[in-house]
Amino acid sequence: MSKSDREIMEILEAHDLTRCAWAAARLAGCDPKTVSRYVAARDLERDPRVRMARPRLAGPYQEKIEEWVERSHGAVRAHVVHEQLRAMGYDGDERATRRAVAMAKQAWVGGRRRTYLRKIGAFAGGRTKWEQTLAATRPPTAPRIEALQAPKPDDADYQEDELRGPTLKELGQILRG
Repeated sequence: MSKSDREIMEILEAHDLTRCAWAAARLAGCDPKTVSRYVAARDLERDPRVRMARPRLAGPYQEKIEEWVERSHGAVRAHVVHEQLRAMGYDGDERATRRAVAMAKQAWVGGRRRTYLRKIGAFAGGRTKWEQTLAATRPPTAPRIEALQAPKPDDADYQEDELRGPTLKELGQILRG
């Protein structure tokens, strides 16, 4: 769980006051390792909220591992790499070697991955070629706004007479009639 900016400032102020991680931890109400981590980050002028990456055991040998993965086209086995590294003086465990080989293989595959991106030609308006062909061969299908507009004064009596249905009085006359 990360600390808020205010809590980090309180931890650093407590350390500045006491100059001891254990005493600052008691004042700030946290673990002494947390105090040490924030003080180390401040001394290195790093953001205390960003965790520092741990050094890898196979770090000094990473270039050699990548070279073997490249030469074998990603087919080299981790236990073979581990044996070769042991002969070179590597004292890390096999699990660390497996992690390093897996990362190197993933990077190798990522650099060799083909991308199938088709080109889509577009012209003004951002249309694709298919939309461009449709627009050239068919009339525009814009909605008819005339139907939504208010009737004009010269059409008012026409629309009123034609669209109006019979009233109840007129229906009664028709039925009696």
